[in-house]
Amino acid sequence: MYEDLKDIDLCDYLRKNSLGRIILINNIYVENKEKFSNLEQILITETLAFNLAKDYEYAIYKCEDQNLYSENLFEILKLQGFTEIFTENKLSCLVVNMSNPYILNLDLENILKEPFKSNLKIKNSLINTRKKLQKSLTKLYKGQLILSFDCNMTYNLMINKICKENKVSTKELKVKSLGESMCVPYGDLLDRFIIPNTITKSLHTEKYFYPNMKDFFIGEFPYYLTLENQVKMLKSFERPVILVDNLLHKGHRIKALSPYFKDANLKIQK
Repeated sequence: MYEDLKDIDLCDYLRKNSLGRIILINNIYVENKEKFSNLEQILITETLAFNLAKDYEYAIYKCEDQNLYSENLFEILKLQGFTEIFTENKLSCLVVNMSNPYILNLDLENILKEPFKSNLKIKNSLINTRKKLQKSLTKLYKGQLILSFDCNMTYNLMINKICKENKVSTKELKVKSLGESMCVPYGDLLDRFIIPNTITKSLHTEKYFYPNMKDFFIGEFPYYLTLENQVKMLKSFERPVILVDNLLHKGHRIKALSPYFKDANLKIQK
């Protein structure tokens, strides 16, 4: 540890406070910041998520090359729950406990429609209020990891996963070649999206609350066919179905749709 950190006080602090496997990040550097907005946030999230899957429980960020020091990167790390540690040698590093991470999905763009989605004032307001929310969460869960997922990155990963399941390329081909299965988004995730080389047909559902706001039921989205007829339409394609719903949910939609799938004898591949 001392060989990497070059600070005996820092090593002492980490021995007392760290737990489990530790990841040390020396530098994160983005060359074309103007070309790729929010890329530092994505790199941090993907790095930490990758290491969480490998059972790392503690992370240290220590900038090795001061020429690559980025004020923006430090701010992003602090918004993920990293706290700054100073020592007598005036060396500093950022540390975070990854053993009990909290997840924040930055997906409000899914709900916004045009022209609001492209409005710069709304976009800037969204960025500022997100930072306030992240700061509040870091105060509430001090020293714990707040993992913030960018919705575009989530979408890219989901599209790759669906294309792999359907055995098709994610790139547009010169000769059109569709996979055997069809993709059916039935929540907010990938709504109004078309999956490459895959027949994509959304199932339009909505959650309706009763006046007491305690109970609800799942029905068709306003002005769309009934759920039964929407499922019959899916059946008419005579293809196995890859269903796509929100990432975190209690399964209310799938429970409401299952009887219709069963009646229509619709083959669910995944």
